[in-house]
Amino acid sequence: WTWRDAQGEVALGDVTVYDAQGRTLEARMEVAAARTRIIVSAADLMAADYPVTIDPEVGSNDFRISDMGGDGNVAYDAYTPKVAYNSTDNEFLVVWYGDDDTGSLVNEEYEIYGQLIDGATGAEIGSDIRISDMGADGNGSYDAYIPSVAYNATNNLYLVVWNGEDDTAPLVDNENEIFGQLLTAAGAETGSNDFRISDMGPDGNALYDAYNSDVAWNGIDNEFLVVWYGDDDTGSLVNEENEIFAQLIDGATGAEIGSDFRISDMGASDGSAAFKAYRPEVAWNATDNLYLVVWYGDDDTAPLVDNEYEIFGQLLTAAGAETGTNDFRISNMGTDGDTTYDAYFPDVAWNATDNEFLVVWYGDNNTGSLIDGEFEIYGQRISDAGAEIGGDLRLSDMGATDGSVSFYAADPSVSYNASDNVYMVVWRADDDTAPQVDDEYEVFFQVVAGATGAEVGPDERISDMGTDGDAASDTSEPDVAWNSTDNEFLVVWWGDEDVAPLVDGENEIFGQRLDGAAVPIKVSGYLVD
Repeated sequence: WTWRDAQGEVALGDVTVYDAQGRTLEARMEVAAARTRIIVSAADLMAADYPVTIDPEVGSNDFRISDMGGDGNVAYDAYTPKVAYNSTDNEFLVVWYGDDDTGSLVNEEYEIYGQLIDGATGAEIGSDIRISDMGADGNGSYDAYIPSVAYNATNNLYLVVWNGEDDTAPLVDNENEIFGQLLTAAGAETGSNDFRISDMGPDGNALYDAYNSDVAWNGIDNEFLVVWYGDDDTGSLVNEENEIFAQLIDGATGAEIGSDFRISDMGASDGSAAFKAYRPEVAWNATDNLYLVVWYGDDDTAPLVDNEYEIFGQLLTAAGAETGTNDFRISNMGTDGDTTYDAYFPDVAWNATDNEFLVVWYGDNNTGSLIDGEFEIYGQRISDAGAEIGGDLRLSDMGATDGSVSFYAADPSVSYNASDNVYMVVWRADDDTAPQVDDEYEVFFQVVAGATGAEVGPDERISDMGTDGDAASDTSEPDVAWNSTDNEFLVVWWGDEDVAPLVDGENEIFGQRLDGAAVPIKVSGYLVD
């Protein structure tokens, strides 16, 4: 549904209606030239627990963002999007890695790309932007993967970071390091091209690598903090002993501030590859001018044992110094000492209203009727001092009942809405809510109250890849950012869509705008018409 005049546009997507118990009510939207009606089943309304919430998506449904290769060609794909919001120009930058057939690029030559999105309308601003240049074009041996992006409001520019392999001496093939590129608000590269950030092991040695970087901007000191996991040869560290590392970057120039520094300490002592840290994420706290870095890993601090993966965190000062408890544990999946239950892939957002963080992850737990391998999304509120506020929160409910590994959730992302003091948590999952079927992965969301951590409404589906009931079209790795101007979220993901001109197995980046509170209309009673 779209309404336009000379002043602009108002658009709504699919409508979802649910009651106070989270039960979905049958509903549809009817659009005519002079009116729009949201029609809800009278029988459902009479049986509902009030208030009833009418929750429309905003704008075009599942709009396509990337254009890798020619349409209908499954050889070229886009993966792992990240999104940042530009509050100055009311736009987003979405970045991803993929392979394209432009210029002299060849199949499976992966580089980092981006697309600017208008914050008010969701429309693309210009075309896809190529950001990275790993190795010479036409050579598939040098690639860029897993980008992240942050916005600098002081200089109105973005920093995009990624892990990749380059042939610029003294680097060699298969030597993965972290690289970065500054972009203007218009998407033009500025500063040094593909500047190197990490320094893992000796140059020219492919045994030591850096992977999965994330970045946050510090608005007080106009600096970025880039974090990653990797193995290094400093001190008594050994090959494949993965830890979390970081580097401060000047916000205006992209220059390094000091050297790489180590954050995590998995295992009682260095020198063992048995205990590792993976997949860091970082958020900046503007009230206390500090960072919270989170990751998943296994540690041997009693009562934990080898291969028991949990979520950990570390507070850092603006200067990058560790503060508070070292490598404090955040998640509690299963019984301590039992490697059956684990936590993976955390994300973190800072709550400016209550000066606390929400850390989210996916994992399997043994509470209630849950069983091994039944993955759901969890969260934990963390104070600005690094203390847990309450216990682990279960946020997703995939499948009609607990006790089945057929339906599960993974790959969570979280963003904070300061206008309504709520978090938006998104993830990919398969569910058995009709017309969905097992192994049909879509993107879902849950709104979480910032002050209490309580769920606001039920889990809701965002994406509509392919035909409902067909498991061939899937989604993966969603990300979310909040638009402070229009009080909306933009959710992005990669997936394959079978709507022409796309075909099954052709992965591209898609997006969906959501109302900032995600609960825009509440109905306290009903009148049957």
